[in-house]
Amino acid sequence: MKMADSITKNLDVLKENMRKKSESEIKTGNTQDEDSEGTEEQPLDIGEHYLVRRSDDSWHPAEIIQTRYNDTEQQYEYYVHYEGYNRRLDEWVPRGRIMSSRFNMTEGGQKINPDKVWKDRPVVNDLLSDSTDRKITRNQKRRHDEINHIQKTYAEMDPTTAALEKEHEQITKVKYIDRIQIGRFEIDTWYFSPYPEEYGRQSKLWICEYCLKYMRLEKSYRYHMSECTWRQPVGKEIYRKGTLSVYEVDGKDHKVYCQNLCLLAKLFLDHKTLYFDVEPFLFYILCEVDKHGAHIVGYFSRKKNLQMVTM
Repeated sequence: MKMADSITKNLDVLKENMRKKSESEIKTGNTQDEDSEGTEEQPLDIGEHYLVRRSDDSWHPAEIIQTRYNDTEQQYEYYVHYEGYNRRLDEWVPRGRIMSSRFNMTEGGQKINPDKVWKDRPVVNDLLSDSTDRKITRNQKRRHDEINHIQKTYAEMDPTTAALEKEHEQITKVKYIDRIQIGRFEIDTWYFSPYPEEYGRQSKLWICEYCLKYMRLEKSYRYHMSECTWRQPVGKEIYRKGTLSVYEVDGKDHKVYCQNLCLLAKLFLDHKTLYFDVEPFLFYILCEVDKHGAHIVGYFSRKKNLQMVTM
């Protein structure tokens, strides 16, 4: 209860700061400060915690991981990790969704429980109450964590797993590609994928659904689609039933295609290590077929002469 009161007080301070800032902006009007930065938003500090408004209009403490300038929107964006949530929910957000004041993640030497959520009413509501007397089973807790994408802490892992997870997190910490356009679908991505830097740092990639060539610009994509003669995966069709087909593709014979397939898959898989060394593998690609061609639905792979490995 004491911690909840302290957090509520912290939120009240944030609201008061926002009110004062608004009043200050009204008073200053069009007057210029001697320091030109006085009228601009001050940059946020990487590594610090702030309250961030999520897409469902709830407020949650998040760590600033990285910053970038969005040429399309002509504004700076911040890459944030929501405390206690799976990294697949990390995202780039504009400055307007982040409160200016830092959020203290510790109270009285104890770390605040990040599972507590702040709702918009209209700025920040009181801390949602925790039913401490309510008991849940282990299965219910696991189901709750899966549904809400709650990530295990390092303390909950064995030492070896924790060390590997930390190393993996450092390598794949920032996901620059927010979404992809493949065929008629625009899809939000989940994880980092090691595309070449000039492509991997774009907020959106355009991908040909037939040959899997990736592009940075829509005009390049439109031109490519008018010229591309592919209408199905490379390799041979080994199964068909109704509108579904499966193609077998040898990584040795079609190296670039299989590498592109793995890079695409990595955008939706956290712990995937097969990117470029595709020659020892066979890929089995499931497609939905219509009058326009064979559209990729999913795939799995297996090492040649070994057991099947799903991807």
